[in-house]
Parts: sequence; C-alpha cells; structure tokens
Amino acid sequence: MKKFILLITVFVFTCQLHAQIQRMPKCSPWRSVTGYPQLCTELSSFNCARIMCKGASNTTVITNSLLQDINNSIYTFSSVQSISVVIQNKIIAQARNWANANKPAGYAIEIINYIPDIITSSGTITYAGIDIKVTYKKCTGPIALPN
Repeated sequence: MKKFILLITVFVFTCQLHAQIQRMPKCSPWRSVTGYPQLCTELSSFNCARIMCKGASNTTVITNSLLQDINNSIYTFSSVQSISVVIQNKIIAQARNWANANKPAGYAIEIINYIPDIITSSGTITYAGIDIKVTYKKCTGPIALPN
C-alpha cells in the first residue's frame, strides 16, 4: 500500500509602508467582468494590502463621488457591458491616485470600496458611474511584527 503526503504552502507577503502591510493573494484583476455590479464587486475584492497595527489605531473614511479618468471624464458603465482587465487596472490606478491625493497626514490607505452610482436607465439596461469610499488607517500604537 502506497502512502501519499500532500504538502500545502501558504505564502504571506509583507512590506513596510507607514505600518506593517499584509499582502493577500488576490491583488489585481485577472479576468474581464460583465456590467458595473460585477465590476464593483470584483474591484472591491482587490484590496490586498491590509494595515496591521499592534495596539491602537485610528480610521477615517472619505468618499469620492463619480470617479473620473485621466481626461476628467466620468467612468460610466452599463449593466451588460464587458469590462476588460486593462480598463479595471485604469480604474484602480485612478482610485489610488485620488485616494493618495486626499490622504490625511499620517494615515495610509487601508481599503478602497467601489460603489455603483446609477446615472440613467434605458429599458432593462442601467448605466452607472463609480463612487469610491476610501478607508484610511493610522497606527497609534506599535506597528505589528511580521507573522
């Protein structure tokens, strides 16, 4: 009788930035999505950097209404539109740019949530822009040590 041993390795990546950051496995888009509801769900799941504070911390939240591209045009998507990885990466980059530009002193970006903002509808198809809600975190106690 042969015995098999299955080894599973889990990697946790860390880097230093104002506080200890834990990198989760899903850090960027990897597939096209259909419609703004799936887009917002998918983009919100890419918040792979989590600030780990050992001790006390403060958080603050800032919301941006209708995220714009580099040409100051509002991103607008339909409920049935195919949205490529390239477009998703552009949205993430613009959201991070806005979040960094509006970051309170001493805070780091903890999470960016993407929220559909319905603009109009035509029959059964709706169109929405994307609002972002940014949660910032500041460690007030010691920074967590790597796991």
